[in-house]
Amino acid sequence: MGDTWRDGIYDHVHYHSRMIHEALGIARSNGRVRFGGNDGWIFRLKSSDAIVLPAETGHQYLSAGDDFLVVGVR
Repeated sequence: MGDTWRDGIYDHVHYHSRMIHEALGIARSNGRVRFGGNDGWIFRLKSSDAIVLPAETGHQYLSAGDDFLVVGVR
């Protein structure tokens, strides 16, 4: 298994290269996140949502409550 963590999502567009895919699960609260880089799609995610990002998919936190918590693996 790859790296795992419990935290948030960076507030700047970032991505993982070298064929590193990423799975995110929203553990608590809700927030707005952009997927696909600066011109990507904005989604409102809530607790229990899960997202699988192919390698090199840009993503960025836009807004969320103070208790927004993401569980991730890559």
